[in-house]
Amino acid sequence: GSRLPGSRRLLRGNGSRIRSASLRRRILSASSSAEMGKMTDDGPVVKDLVLIGGGHSHVYVLKMFGMNKLPGVRVTLVAKEVNTPYSGMLPGHIAGHYTWDECHVDLRPLCTFAGHRLIHDEAVSIDYKNKRIVLKNRPPIPYDAVSIDIGITPAASVAGALDFTT
Repeated sequence: GSRLPGSRRLLRGNGSRIRSASLRRRILSASSSAEMGKMTDDGPVVKDLVLIGGGHSHVYVLKMFGMNKLPGVRVTLVAKEVNTPYSGMLPGHIAGHYTWDECHVDLRPLCTFAGHRLIHDEAVSIDYKNKRIVLKNRPPIPYDAVSIDIGITPAASVAGALDFTT
């Protein structure tokens, strides 16, 4: 295993923090480095990190990996929607304080900035045996490490909730 510098922190979905060096070590040790993929500007792809969903934590991970690239790690975001809502601003949107655009994150420019792949599709299952994410409208994609953060889904039973759902 490679020794990786860094003490920056990443947020988990529950708000607690994890060390990015720890996450980096897990990603780099997820599979044999003998299985190499396509070349990138940073060299061959030796690990595929797939993020399913555009939730808060994944937005942060995309940004941090864009600012602190790991050679050999390809980050792919699979998102059903490319505009992800920021749930903390939903009450302000309903009250008329924020526009729809102000309380959503457009994942396309974030992925472009960071050099990540964006697949606009829905993940329907995970093939653990073959380490592949099965998509609704595209062929399966391989992964070495996967994270799921699909964000919020308003309860359809609440009057008017579906008016603010993507």
